[in-house]
Amino acid sequence: MNRVGLPPAEPPTWKFVMKIDVSTKIAFVITVVILAVGSFLYVNMDHSTIYENSGELSGSETIKLNWVKVASETDSKLTLDFSYTYHDPVPAKEIKLFVLPDHSYWNVRDVKVSKGTHEAQIVIGLSTNRMKRDDVYESDTGLLRFNFEHYAPSKYKGSIWGEDIEFKKHWKFDGEQI
Repeated sequence: MNRVGLPPAEPPTWKFVMKIDVSTKIAFVITVVILAVGSFLYVNMDHSTIYENSGELSGSETIKLNWVKVASETDSKLTLDFSYTYHDPVPAKEIKLFVLPDHSYWNVRDVKVSKGTHEAQIVIGLSTNRMKRDDVYESDTGLLRFNFEHYAPSKYKGSIWGEDIEFKKHWKFDGEQI
């Protein structure tokens, strides 16, 4: 007997029956699958890619920029990994590849070019001398210029190919130099 003199009650049993039609079940399964695939793709997506050209060389093309990725970035330095294809008749040993932001305060070394498809890395920094001379400590850029320059044995012959890619960056001088 319980406190009020009644026999103990049976514990309640909950029966919840929800009838779902087939189309609702299918819609639910499809939604779950889409969310799972979307999450997988987002997590595995390479967020560092800033340029991609998956096509092959065509017609008279002899040089191509395949892809560009940001390897690392600070206020005063940008490191890029990239791939290019070079099949130009100008000997590769006479070509230097420069990657330059669209401001005059850059400090960069050239990349040696080889025939074929290759991957390379370049580090772009700030020119502390020019910035100090001009009393400039910050700069904004919107483009990166990839230029294949022809340096014949005895003289500079100019740019043989170039590609501008959009890349916005706020540069800030922090005393570091490459």
